[in-house]
Amino acid sequence: MKVTAAVVNGEKRDFELEEIELDAPKDNEVLIKLVATGVCHTDVAGQDGLTTPMPVVLGHEGAGIVEQVGAAVSSVKPGDKVILSFSYCGKCRNCLEGHPGMCEKFNDLNFAGPNFDGTHRMHKDRHDLSLFFGQSSFVTYTVVDEHNIVKVPDDADVDLAYLGPLSCGLQTGSGSVLNYLKPEPGATIAIFGMGPVGCRPSWGLRSPKPAGSWSLTSMTNASPWRKSWAPPMSSTARISTWKLRSRN
Repeated sequence: MKVTAAVVNGEKRDFELEEIELDAPKDNEVLIKLVATGVCHTDVAGQDGLTTPMPVVLGHEGAGIVEQVGAAVSSVKPGDKVILSFSYCGKCRNCLEGHPGMCEKFNDLNFAGPNFDGTHRMHKDRHDLSLFFGQSSFVTYTVVDEHNIVKVPDDADVDLAYLGPLSCGLQTGSGSVLNYLKPEPGATIAIFGMGPVGCRPSWGLRSPKPAGSWSLTSMTNASPWRKSWAPPMSSTARISTWKLRSRN
């Protein structure tokens, strides 16, 4: 099928909206209609040629609706709302122990360019286009492996446009603190930088917890236009490096 994608054709080249060819999903894959996508600094790194072979369709914070599923897919059906996340093998030791973010094949599956099975679904002028993070969300439709999908509950009354960034910023920020640092109740935590990733653990840690709560100190170069990223309910204390720098 013909779809529209923001293609980067070379290192440090601009994004170009182009019509490309998208193959049908294979047995373990799902065709997704993108509704929204976030933009992350890692996409800029990809645009600079630091992650993935060119030409490439970037984007890794996608949210959309299932259009078609492969014969072996059982977790979603057409019409389901989904968030797209990173790809992982599901078979290595780290995946089997519940740490897919540390998949032994993480770099191959997310940055090397092909789909999960080593082939490509996106093409332009009979040339393959690299897949990014197993999803390439800067496109109108994409084909992803079932592993990439997180289904949104049927009864969730939420706009998909707000969910795309959860696949990177939320799990990177909150996941690194809640799942790996695992602070004890009553601990004091300092978060350096209150951009989208820095805010996520602060929101998560300040949410009600039966086991207790934490004291949060956030440090940010909070120029006036960035103060909204660290609202009072996110941190028990805030230190502005912008003000500290101004005093010097």
